[in-house]
Amino acid sequence: MVKTVVVAGDVAVDWIAWEEKYASRPHDQKPVPNWMNFPGTRMLARPGGAVLLGAMVRQSCEENKLDAQVETYEINDIESLPPTRVIHSNTVMEAFPRKGDDEHSTDRVFRVSQFRGFTGPDRGIAKRDPFRLRDTGADMVIIDDAGNGFRDTEEVWPLLRKTAAAKPPIILKMSSPLGEGPLWEHLTTEYGEQLVTLVTANDLRDWGVHISHRLSWERSLEDFSWQLRNNKIVHPLLKCRNLIVRFGIDGAIHYRKTGDKVSVELYYDPALPEDGFADQYQGKMQGLSNAFTAAVASALLTSGDNYAEAIRNGLICARKLFHAGFGPAGDHPDYQFKGIFTTGDSDRKKIASIRIPEVTPPAGGTNRGWTILGTKNRAELEEIAEKMVINGKDPTMNPVPVGSFEGLKTVDRDEIESFQSIRNLFVEFLNNPRTVRPLSIAVFGPPGSGKSFGVTQLAQSIDKKKIQKMEFNLSQFRDPSELTMAFHKIRDAVLRGQVPLAFFDEFDATLGQRFGWLKYFLAPMQDGEFRDGENMHPLGKAIFVFAGGTCQSFDEFRHGPREVNAKSDHSLLLTAAKGTDFISRLRGYIDIKGCNSIGTNDRFMVIRRAMLLRSLLARNTGHLIDADGVAAIDPCVVRAFLKVPQYLHGVRSMEGIIDMSQLAKKRRFSQSALPSNEQLALHVDADRFMRLVLQDVIFSDAIEAIAKENHIQYRATLDHIGKPTINDVPWEKLEEEFRESNRGQARHIPEKLRVIGCGLWPGNKGEILRIKFEDKEIEELARLEHERWMKEKLENGWKYGRTRDDALKINPSLVGWDQLDKAEKKKDLDAVSEIPERLADVGFEIYRFEEKGSRQKGPAS
Repeated sequence: MVKTVVVAGDVAVDWIAWEEKYASRPHDQKPVPNWMNFPGTRMLARPGGAVLLGAMVRQSCEENKLDAQVETYEINDIESLPPTRVIHSNTVMEAFPRKGDDEHSTDRVFRVSQFRGFTGPDRGIAKRDPFRLRDTGADMVIIDDAGNGFRDTEEVWPLLRKTAAAKPPIILKMSSPLGEGPLWEHLTTEYGEQLVTLVTANDLRDWGVHISHRLSWERSLEDFSWQLRNNKIVHPLLKCRNLIVRFGIDGAIHYRKTGDKVSVELYYDPALPEDGFADQYQGKMQGLSNAFTAAVASALLTSGDNYAEAIRNGLICARKLFHAGFGPAGDHPDYQFKGIFTTGDSDRKKIASIRIPEVTPPAGGTNRGWTILGTKNRAELEEIAEKMVINGKDPTMNPVPVGSFEGLKTVDRDEIESFQSIRNLFVEFLNNPRTVRPLSIAVFGPPGSGKSFGVTQLAQSIDKKKIQKMEFNLSQFRDPSELTMAFHKIRDAVLRGQVPLAFFDEFDATLGQRFGWLKYFLAPMQDGEFRDGENMHPLGKAIFVFAGGTCQSFDEFRHGPREVNAKSDHSLLLTAAKGTDFISRLRGYIDIKGCNSIGTNDRFMVIRRAMLLRSLLARNTGHLIDADGVAAIDPCVVRAFLKVPQYLHGVRSMEGIIDMSQLAKKRRFSQSALPSNEQLALHVDADRFMRLVLQDVIFSDAIEAIAKENHIQYRATLDHIGKPTINDVPWEKLEEEFRESNRGQARHIPEKLRVIGCGLWPGNKGEILRIKFEDKEIEELARLEHERWMKEKLENGWKYGRTRDDALKINPSLVGWDQLDKAEKKKDLDAVSEIPERLADVGFEIYRFEEKGSRQKGPAS
């Protein structure tokens, strides 16, 4: 059955211009005309706006094998259409590498180097005479409302069916100003249930809706949710049933209203921030909104209501258009959208999604503690971390956003947002030709947390060639004259055409007084000048990075330690040293968390360690990673790296252990490659580290001891309840079947603990903590133990009977937990209650995956 699609809206003529170097081309004509010895500009007119959208919809339907008739405007003699009749857009093309920034690449395509704006009639609105569509009884209507007159001219709107049963779905691609005009009022009044509105986040921002740009997907989602509830500007857009907000070609938010129910779903690329895909390419592109809309339309035409597939297709197809550009260099540029609308599952899997739960927002606005990573419990995080080290990635991590800055990767939301905000500052600073003073930021973190590495990788992700790293450790300077010499070095780099990335390490060190160095930076930070004797010297374009040495966070630098008296003393010292003036000159800061825990419930420490360990292995022992990205490292070694309580010198200790390991000629990082305990002790608690390595062996060796103690406890329970059995004998006289049952009970302890959200690990000698189970946890453990015991018995040929007969293998307790009598339940309850003590006796302690009440809630929506 042929489906009819009508595409209407604002029409444009897209003028494409590019430079042509005629003298470099072969010519049959001799002599060559003089004008061909000079570079010239060639121009090509192509249908744009709704006509271009219609062509893309037609192509998308064809590639997806949809039997559809697409009706849109026909434009004849396009180059003769004056701007009084139709808006003209003007773009300049240039040949760029197909991907990346390799200037020597021969694989080049045309993309936009300059958008040169629009040309139209003097009075603003072009005549609409040539562009009208007849009523066709369409199965879908797509409208390109660019805000150029179509929305205000009712006589050119397509005539749509108004009977409830026959109303077609309407896709409205709307540009600013949003949610207003006669067309909007008509569509929301007559077709609100059928209306799918597509807008961009940038248009919302320009419209006065505050949504942060490329900080994190969680922040964008929180901002959007808050704006929905509190910003009246947005409310007109909620009159339609479906609203899709596109974030570049990297993500989208789908707001859907069904009756009184509202759902919000985020679609996003976990590996890239907003505009991250375009950052991988040189040049810009136009037509991306049309490609997105066409792909969404054809998907909905096929599925009817599968918005997940539609939005994913839209993002992937827009990316394919960007990659294709305007065709290969060497030919003339033109729209290249054939083949971009064919997508597969592997393409769509690059786009993750998460449904936003409805929650009550905390006082003061959004729930800033919410993260996509936080939807995983701690047990899952530990499993994910181990797989990340070995495999480089884990399929269950696919929805988790990763901040990638050259060689630095992080999944911590706070770190991602800090690095992204600083990156935004760097990009703006580097692109602004009028800057006359340095850009100043601060970075804090524990010793060895990777402060210098993090900011350096961030800078290199922007411009490797132009930015030059320079380091100065103020704790090693004797007097301010050495700082003056440092400023001269920075100035010299600027004069060479570079942008110095000047690290002032331990800037909070003492010089005569606490924070004594700060006052010497005030003039360079504010005025871009420094004094040498009687002369003032301009610094030029430079980036100052102040790395804290004594303060481990910006809050500690600004307010002091948590102790009240220390805060008061700190504040006085900072004020005396011009600290307030210094802070006012900063334009941003980063708090780096490092590889050690930053609190009692730092759930994501294990993930941070996994990413750091994987990057260190790739950088220092790349020969251990095969072509598929799998690292040859024993799981027991990974466990020790991830779970050791503390690295004495932060990331430097983690790297130090790898450097000291004997790996140069090894094919695998096994236990035998680890350094000696004496060497390990330089960086970690060596005994704890090795006990983690040997945890499986140690626990296996302890099984017999735990089993014997379990049997002693069992006999004590029998005495208490007065039910002697054939098993009420010393361990030495117990039949082997029942000894093995006790061993099975011991082996099953880790699995039972995991069910109630707990794990076990080797404890410190003499300092083993004994957890206290809650009553409901004891009940659950006992039920699990009974189920294990039942399975074991049944596998060994036992069966249920009202009267116990060990010779015939009949036992009345082979029933569900709820059917057991109190005396039988007590055996299991007593046994599991003793698990903490049994483990402590053999050197293990239990820890909770989650502190009580620590599980996060979703963002306010």
